[in-house]
Amino acid sequence: MKPEKYRILIIDDDPGMVKTLADILRVKGYETVIAKDGNEGLASLSEHAVNLALVDLGLPDISGLEVLNRIKSAYPSMEVIILTGNATLDSAIDATNHGALFYLVKPYEIGQLLLQIRRAIEKQQTMTELRKFSLAVEQSPASIVITDTEGTIGYVNPKFTQVTGYTREEAIGQNPRILKTEETDPAVYAELWRTITSGKDWQGEFYNKKKNGEFFWESARISPITDAAGAITHFMAIKEDITARKHMEQALQAERQRLFSLLESLPGFVCLQAPDYSIAFANRYFRDCFGEVEGRLCYQIFQDREEPCEHCPTFQVFADRELKLWEWAGRNNRTYQVYDYPFTDIDGSPLVLEMGIDVTEQKSAERELRKNRAELITRHDELQNIYLQLEGKNRDLETAYAELKATQAQMLQNDKMASIGQLAAGVAHEINNPIGFVTSNLGTLDKYMAKLAGFIDAQAEKIASHAPPEVVEGLSEKRKVLKLDYILDDAKDLIRESLDGTGRVQKIVQDLKTFSRVDAVEHSLVDINTCLESTINIVWNEIKYKATLQRDFGALPQIKCYPQQLNQVFMNLLINAAHAIDKEGTITVRSRFEAGLIHVAVSDTGCGIPEELRTRIFEPFFTTKEVGKGTGLGLSISYDIVKKHDGEIVVASEVGKGTTFTVIVPVQAG
Repeated sequence: MKPEKYRILIIDDDPGMVKTLADILRVKGYETVIAKDGNEGLASLSEHAVNLALVDLGLPDISGLEVLNRIKSAYPSMEVIILTGNATLDSAIDATNHGALFYLVKPYEIGQLLLQIRRAIEKQQTMTELRKFSLAVEQSPASIVITDTEGTIGYVNPKFTQVTGYTREEAIGQNPRILKTEETDPAVYAELWRTITSGKDWQGEFYNKKKNGEFFWESARISPITDAAGAITHFMAIKEDITARKHMEQALQAERQRLFSLLESLPGFVCLQAPDYSIAFANRYFRDCFGEVEGRLCYQIFQDREEPCEHCPTFQVFADRELKLWEWAGRNNRTYQVYDYPFTDIDGSPLVLEMGIDVTEQKSAERELRKNRAELITRHDELQNIYLQLEGKNRDLETAYAELKATQAQMLQNDKMASIGQLAAGVAHEINNPIGFVTSNLGTLDKYMAKLAGFIDAQAEKIASHAPPEVVEGLSEKRKVLKLDYILDDAKDLIRESLDGTGRVQKIVQDLKTFSRVDAVEHSLVDINTCLESTINIVWNEIKYKATLQRDFGALPQIKCYPQQLNQVFMNLLINAAHAIDKEGTITVRSRFEAGLIHVAVSDTGCGIPEELRTRIFEPFFTTKEVGKGTGLGLSISYDIVKKHDGEIVVASEVGKGTTFTVIVPVQAG
């Protein structure tokens, strides 16, 4: 069988013969390439894929033998047939020695030529197959060893050298016993030799040793190679390194043993049930509870019946292949929690893996637990009712206690403010009398100094006009030395400054009296701006070192209120504003009259109040100040005072920017 597009090169200088030969070959299905001399023919080989060359021995440019040599040198697998009209035995031998496939003498029979062409095709096909086989053997993932009939190694492939560590040169000429270990039974080798020498294949496993002393497992198939007459000429071994597989098998076997041991030691029964009601496996617990399983069916073992059970949960698993969980009251007076799993055997047949756990004690405990739980629920409900009653009373007590503390604090604060008011009134009275003397005396002294200065000036004029010049000059010099003019001018300034100081003292005393308003414990008409001004003066020492105070007072009508209590509110707000400022800031006090309401706002540029604390700032005893710096009552008392005036306190704050408290009270006609 020729390959597709088998191409033949004809190199001959006889045009007639070449044409005839080319026509015949084309009829036979071959493609042809024609060259009239050797050089043209050699050039054609680089232009066309040629399978076979027909070369005339006597060419006009170079000899046919030279062309043969060049073809074989460049294309070793190409077959060449020599054609010649002057044949000699020597030329035929020479052509054959140079690699020609055949030698034909002109004129030749066309059938003979076609026969040789077919031989060339078959040879090339055989060589191609041999090359493929050789490549497959060389690249085989299995080790391949070929020995003669005495066991001497004649060939090993690269995989053998890779697995064993022996190079090809080291292995050839040796016996495969170089890999042998004492672990393989000598009977195995004897059986192997009997099998292959009888012309049969042998298959088995070896535990061999590599060149470096490392042990490994091999699976081997050894076959005899025979010649055409059937005589054994060689043996070929195809071997696979199965060390990893062996290790896996050993690990699997160990795992199986561990699993078996685990199943045997489980504190519950485990069995495999088959569709024919037989028990394929039962662990020790099962056997101890229900006896041996061989020759017995499941319904005989579990229920002591002679026929299958109706509505068996286990056999339902065979139908729907889903897990089932159920309880079984065994005939041994024990209760089991049973788990049935669909399972497939290694041969693909369906099984059910059944596991049962003895829950007799657990069920008994559950019944006792349910009973105790019912009792506990009853007790709990009773205690819950008692707790709710106590909780209600406790809330009432807490509310009463909080109100009592707030009232006590308010009373203490009122007493304190009353005491401060009485003290302020007494201090004001005691200060007013001497301040009145001082102020009156300073006024009189101012008048005296004016008269004295007038007299001295008049005296100086008289002396200057009547006394001798030396007397006038002496008195003038004396006046300068005594600095009488400076003393008279400075005395005026000193008296003015002293009068200003006594005026300020009087103003402070008046503000103190206004703030305390001992005489205003009942409703009275007051000017809120006046209250604000007096309160600012009282707390000024808290403010002046930390903040700049800005006043923005609007025109306000008088309102009927408790001025002492409102002063206390304003004081708390101003002090809190000062405390909110860390170093330097601004406090702004505004007053407005809108829609029958007076609005007083105290704003600061302090730290602000976080949103989550704003709902609690008016709670009694709630404070964000350090221990010892606040009682938590200031805003609570202020809130109560404003509510007492039918008003409200509104707070607006932004963390990091400041806070504004606005007191809103209605104007009440007096």
